[in-house]
Amino acid sequence: MKKYTLTFTLLLLGLISCLYAIDSDILWLKLDHGVYYADIEMPKPSFVGDSKIYVLRINPIPFKFEIHKADRAGKKRYSPEIWAKRENMVAVINACQLEPATQAPLGFLQMRRYTGNRILNPFMDMMLLLEPWEDSDDSFKFVLTSQDDYAKIKDKYRTAVQGNEIINNGEALPVGLDMTASFISVGSDTDGNMLFIFCRSPYKFNEIGELLLKLPLCIEDLMITEKGPQASLFFKNDTTRIRKVGSYEFGFYISDDNNEDPVVPFVLGIRRKTR
Repeated sequence: MKKYTLTFTLLLLGLISCLYAIDSDILWLKLDHGVYYADIEMPKPSFVGDSKIYVLRINPIPFKFEIHKADRAGKKRYSPEIWAKRENMVAVINACQLEPATQAPLGFLQMRRYTGNRILNPFMDMMLLLEPWEDSDDSFKFVLTSQDDYAKIKDKYRTAVQGNEIINNGEALPVGLDMTASFISVGSDTDGNMLFIFCRSPYKFNEIGELLLKLPLCIEDLMITEKGPQASLFFKNDTTRIRKVGSYEFGFYISDDNNEDPVVPFVLGIRRKTR
């Protein structure tokens, strides 16, 4: 009987190890090859909601990172789920913050031959670079627009999008324009994974970096791509569907009752590479 019990225990542990990975006290759920998911309590409670972040950790080797824009110069907009289906993407988040009236990017946005905004926003100091011209360069990179070699680094990539700087080289940064809101962000860890971090509970942008660095996520760089009820994260494969939408934004939407999917003209997504 003890032999059967031991065998069952070992099988159960093997199954758990296939589905989960325990890394630095975080229980990661394996969603797909190269994609893990975790929900983690923030070190400091918010005044609204569950005070949790929801994280996708993405190995860059099996995936392409892409920004997509809607047809007709961004005049058509779609929900994250429709974007994922249209472009055959596994996960989708907001690519950039938008001007409410025109839905134009608030910061610099360049995609191959398309430029959504040529002007650097002085209140945003971080740029995410994608699609390198040379295969020898990293598939994605974060750079501060204020650093001396910014232009030289940016020119190595086809796609660039600007956002609010939160963490750079493992250190929290002051944010040019502080805000209290739900948020979606994109970043990297010290192992070279890309991170999508969503939080529905509102936090001050100038405290997010310090709070996240207290968690064992090993964040190297991080920037916020959208806030409030427009913030979103979507993941779907054959077995799992994850949908997150933001709500609270000081001065704009002072409520935690939003449950509508945003419709947006620009998204950042991951697509599995084809062999």
